Amino acid sequence: MIKVRAETILVTVSASVLIGGTAWAAYTWTHTTKVPVVTAKATEPAVTVLGDVDGLTPGGTKKLRVRIENGNTFPVKVAKIAGGSAATEGGCPAWAVRVTPATESAYAVTIPARDSRTVTVKVRMEQWADQKCAGQTLALDLTTYLAGV
Repeated sequence: MIKVRAETILVTVSASVLIGGTAWAAYTWTHTTKVPVVTAKATEPAVTVLGDVDGLTPGGTKKLRVRIENGNTFPVKVAKIAGGSAATEGGCPAWAVRVTPATESAYAVTIPARDSRTVTVKVRMEQWADQKCAGQTLALDLTTYLAGV
């Protein structure tokens, strides 16, 4: 009769499982590489108002030309031009005068790299503006929304 010790059997079984397990394993690697990326320099396009709005009456609309200069090496898109007036000390309420329509596509234009475009916007005095707005000089906050294309 052959006497085998329990420790010998345990070592033999453990070695078989270990060797058998690695025989079935698949090799996988993950590698990360840092790649230098240099972005284009960007400057805010210059917005210049050409002229002013004079003689606006309740319910009336006047045109205002706005020149936008793109000094970047890539085109920019004018997404929207909006704005409204602040209240005056004379009692004319805020937003009595506003750019209309202030929709996403009303003044949409693409300005090529290192070029400029002139856009004509409509400035309207609201019909509800009353005599408190008569003879006032209103400050119109004009906001131009621009984005790289």
